[in-house]
Amino acid sequence: SQIAGIIVGALLYFSLVYFVDRGLKTSSRVLFRYVAAAATTGLFFLGVNRLIDDHARGVDVSKAMIAITAAACVFYEAHRAGQQRPVAERWKKFIGVTLGVVAIVLYFNGFKFGYKKYYHRWDQYHYYMGAKYFREMGYDGLYKCSVIAQEELGTITYEQDNGKTARLDMKKEVRHPDKKIRNLGGDNLLMPAAEVLDNPAICKDRFSAERWEAYKEDVKFFRTQSDKGYWEDMQKDHGYNPPPVWTVGGYFLAGLSPATVPYLQFLASLDLFYLFGMFAALWWAFGWRVFAVGAIFWGCQASAPFYWTGGAFLRQDWLFFLVLSACFVRKKYFALAGAAMVYAGLLRIFPGLAVVGWLVVAGAYIVRHKRMAKDH
Repeated sequence: SQIAGIIVGALLYFSLVYFVDRGLKTSSRVLFRYVAAAATTGLFFLGVNRLIDDHARGVDVSKAMIAITAAACVFYEAHRAGQQRPVAERWKKFIGVTLGVVAIVLYFNGFKFGYKKYYHRWDQYHYYMGAKYFREMGYDGLYKCSVIAQEELGTITYEQDNGKTARLDMKKEVRHPDKKIRNLGGDNLLMPAAEVLDNPAICKDRFSAERWEAYKEDVKFFRTQSDKGYWEDMQKDHGYNPPPVWTVGGYFLAGLSPATVPYLQFLASLDLFYLFGMFAALWWAFGWRVFAVGAIFWGCQASAPFYWTGGAFLRQDWLFFLVLSACFVRKKYFALAGAAMVYAGLLRIFPGLAVVGWLVVAGAYIVRHKRMAKDH
């Protein structure tokens, strides 16, 4: 009965939207459609929450529903076109953009992020600390320097999120026989932390006194913002590994402020601007339809969910420049397209694989015409 009620309510709602839209003047319709798209998104999530108690399960079901609905709309559009009764462009745009916006919201788990305060502690410990102190630690010193800093910090007091004061003996923690870290500079296996603690000069000699004190304060921040198990698992990962070009920007941004919740939230927000820019570029270059398809595909995919890199530090920059390169090609800004593609490949190696597609096109042209096209 609950499902039947939702279906009937949805039919009545869309009928109301349809008749109101038809009755409005052309100048008022655009604003109404955006309002209706926002209302539709809200009602959709309200219905899902009423039917499914588990939030993560609800998000998964919603992604499937949006993807299936989008596919059904494409088939219905083709069916109507075959009958020479095409669907009105305004309705295709309204439904496509609405589904795209819902898919984007689904990528962000309906704005229930899964960790506190919208910053990814695990990821930012690696990217913020690794970039900020890259000159001293390189690619292999993050975990070793962290345990040495913890031992020097000793017993500390700090304020918890609930406002209460807590004490933590970090020296005792890192000296525990079971404490292990990843040996980044050697065999890449887990090693006892005690092997590093017995020789602190391997890390401290790389730092000036001032930088070492700043490093210790940042380690203190990340440790007190994480529970013990989560913190220790961080140091069993595989270290800081962005390429040098990413490190140039990361070093500059990380060095602007000590590690604090507001500043790490600011760093996490940079990816939001990149994602917004990516979808804006799609609409600019290809129109609303490609925007909608891209948003639905990206928002409903499962291979790179929000939990993986959401709230992280510049993890979507490569994606923005990769998509931007395609947008520049579409608008015939070929030099900018090449530059955007190269920069994406310098930020992460795998976007460079997209160059293979360009090379195939250029190669086919050369075979046919015995010369390279000026644009290529």
